[in-house]
Amino acid sequence: MIITPIQLLRIAPRCPDTIAWSRALNEAMREFAIESKLQAAHWLAQLAHE
Repeated sequence: MIITPIQLLRIAPRCPDTIAWSRALNEAMREFAIESKLQAAHWLAQLAHE
């Protein structure tokens, strides 16, 4: 599962740098084995909430 800058902009429209953040999020998803769309959705929802 890869998050693109455009997807991130739709998820978090106030994100100041979607390119840098999507790279960082994708790296973290690989590191923590977030592989399914459901896992990614839950994780991103929690991040956006915090």
